[in-house]
Amino acid sequence: MIPFNPIERIGLHQSALIFLEQFGWIEREQPISDFGIDMHVEIVNEGIPTGQIFAIQIKSGSSYFKEETPSGYTYRGKNEHLEYWLSQSLPVIILIYEPVSKEVFWQLVN
Repeated sequence: MIPFNPIERIGLHQSALIFLEQFGWIEREQPISDFGIDMHVEIVNEGIPTGQIFAIQIKSGSSYFKEETPSGYTYRGKNEHLEYWLSQSLPVIILIYEPVSKEVFWQLVN
């Protein structure tokens, strides 16, 4: 049996809290058939949902922070994932969660 590693779930919840606490936006986890989109986020303006939605892919763990640049970190994923994200009808943002510092970094996929 593969051992359970809670880092993935912690990263998802920490990211959701950022959208809820810091922005007051609606986060909707994608619990069924996760093919590369972990949640959708709807922007809320002065308490009113706007219908403006974007997709989020979350990667959690210190291994995603090995390649530091002057402006952040480089994420190197698979081309098949990039193609999938670019095929979405919604904008896709990738988040990487660092469990030691509990920081989240993001980039629009383009």
